[in-house]
Amino acid sequence: EEVVLKRCWLARYWSLAVKH
Repeated sequence: EEVVLKRCWLARYWSLAVKH
């Protein structure tokens, strides 16, 4: 579903933000 995809995208985005 779109919600799952959005959550996955957000998780990746946050992960990158935290890494940097």
